[in-house]
This record gives sequence, C-alpha cells and structure tokens, in this order.
Amino acid sequence: MSCLVFPSVSVIGLGLIGGSIARAIRHRFPETRITGVNTSPGALRAAVAEGVVDRAVLAGGAGFCLAADADLVVVSTPIDAAVPCLDALAPLLRKGAVVTDACSTKSAIMARARRLNARYPDFCFVGGHPMAGSEKAGFSVSGRHLLENAVYLLCPPKDDAMHLSALKKLEGYLRDLGALPLAVPADEHDLYMAAISHLPHVAAAALVNTAREKENDAGVLRTLAAGGFRDITRIASSSPRLWRSISLSNRERLLQLLRDYVGGLETFCGALEKGDARAVEEFFAGAKAYRESFAAWDRAVHATLYELSLDVEDRPGVVAGVAGLLENRGINIKNLYIAESREMEGGCLRLAFSSRSNRDRAAETLSTAGYRVYREPD
Repeated sequence: MSCLVFPSVSVIGLGLIGGSIARAIRHRFPETRITGVNTSPGALRAAVAEGVVDRAVLAGGAGFCLAADADLVVVSTPIDAAVPCLDALAPLLRKGAVVTDACSTKSAIMARARRLNARYPDFCFVGGHPMAGSEKAGFSVSGRHLLENAVYLLCPPKDDAMHLSALKKLEGYLRDLGALPLAVPADEHDLYMAAISHLPHVAAAALVNTAREKENDAGVLRTLAAGGFRDITRIASSSPRLWRSISLSNRERLLQLLRDYVGGLETFCGALEKGDARAVEEFFAGAKAYRESFAAWDRAVHATLYELSLDVEDRPGVVAGVAGLLENRGINIKNLYIAESREMEGGCLRLAFSSRSNRDRAAETLSTAGYRVYREPD
C-alpha cells in the first residue's frame, strides 16, 4: 500500500504508543508529512531532532487547528483527554480525513464519535487500540518496531459506507506498518479488556498494597519479593494517572469483573475456612487447566526457564541474526516466540533460557549489539 492513502498524518500525544506510531510511519513511509502534537515541549523537541515529525506543536487550540489539517489524525492520549480532543477536532477536519485513537477503552470515545458524526456528517472516526506497550511511558522509550506483529484492534462506530471504507483503509495501512489489525465491536472490546488487562492491573496493585501494609521498617518484604510475586505485580508499576483514566472510563465492566473476582476469592475463603481440601485444590486445578490452554508457549515455559524479550524489525533473517549472535557466544536458546498481543509488555520476540546466567549473558550480548532488551529482575 502506498503512503498516498494518508499522505499527511497528525499524531496527538507523543508518548510510548503515539511516538512508536509516528516512528513506524516515518520508517515505512518516509515521505509522509507528520505533525506531532504534545503537552511536553521536551518530547516535541526530541521528535523534531530525531526526524520523527516534520512539524511539532503544543497541544491546545492552535495545535488542534494544525493537527486537523491531515489525512489521518491519531489521538494517542489517556481516554479522559482523548474525548475532548475529538470535540476540538470535529469542526476543523478536512473533508475525507480519518480520525482514530489508541485508547485502552472504547465505549466512551465511540459514543462521543457517534454524537459528533450526527452533528458533523463528514466526521469519520474508527476506534483503535494497539495491543503493545510496556509499563514504561514517554517518547524516549518509543520504538519504530513496537507495532510489528502486534494485534491492533479497530472499532468502527457505524456500518455505513464512509466508516467501512475508512476501516478498510486503516486495516491496510496498519498491515503495512507491520501490525495485525482485527475489527471488534466496541462493547465487546471493553469487556475483553476488563477481563485480560484492567482487572489484572487492579489485582496487581491490590497485591502490592497488601504487601506494603505488611512491610516493616527493615524492608524485609522488599528483600524477599522475587520470582512469582515480581512477575504478577510488574504491571503495578504502570502510570497511576493512566490507570485512573482507564478504570473510570470502563468502570461498569470492570466493576462486573471485580465482583466476579471477589466472589471467586470469597468462595475460596469459605473453602479454606472449612478446611475443604477438595474445593481448594479444584480452585487451583481449574485455573491451571485454563491457563495451560492459552498457547504452546505458555505450556512450554515454566519456572525453570529465564526469559527476556526484545524489539526486532519484521524482516527476513532478523530471528536468525539474534540466534547467531547468541550462538557465537555459546548461549543456547531453550524456546522463542513472537508475541502478537503484548499490551503493557515490552518486546515482541520472547526468548527463554535454561539458566539465569545464560539469560543475563544473552541480555548483555543483545544490548551491546544495539537491541532494546526487556528483562525482569529476579
């Protein structure tokens, strides 16, 4: 697909996701005219200095006027800022422009888009949500390969000709950027995200808060916290402001899942109080069986493997190049996997090693070679 589908693009919000989208467009379609809009002057200066954007403007009235003058506008801000962005953009957009977003919830922004479309018939919005990222934030950690082989959810607000045409354009464009577009209804999207993303973030924060309340002055819990605790609570390090916004924007579905989750915990508490060994075991057995059904990778990886992940470009030979680097150092890879759905996780190429020392040597080798490596502390 030619970049002529969207010769000019505006990206509002140059954080991890917005910055990565802008970088991917610059890399795949270098002739595209890219406007970056952000509240942070530092991110704008960096984006210009690195050649990621052609024009940088501060968010606000004048910034929205400049951003609206594009064929594609990507709103990559927290949901509580994204909805007002649509209000500001709607009367300013050129005819035929497509607007999309990168927010983690869809119902609120899709409802606003439908109302704006009723007022401005040419306002064309397709909701978007790239299933990629990490707990880190900011333009400095964005990367042009972040979207590659990542599922990118799209939600059209209507099934009319204008929106279906825009959906097809976006699907093709995202494929050319290396992503894997998938259309889902907005209400289903938010239920799915509540189950696999939003609830786990709440649970991780609750686990950390529970440990914090039991901590002593010597910091013994911090010293002991490792392995499984670190693994399941890593996402508690994500931006509190972002998760405030996500939780409130999806509160009905999140509350529904939280009540189900609390109900399951109460059932487990009852079994534990009664000393019901069978019920306690069934609680864990049911979870184990379902978890092991996820994917071959999930079935293969267990506690004796040590993992890292890295960003790689989607091109022939890249996996062989990584493997060759490690082979030259005598480092054996026990397993590898390309992660397509990796929201709040860094890196698309996952590697597993039989020992911590091999994992650490691999991380050092790949970092020295210029790869961005993500490694969880033990």
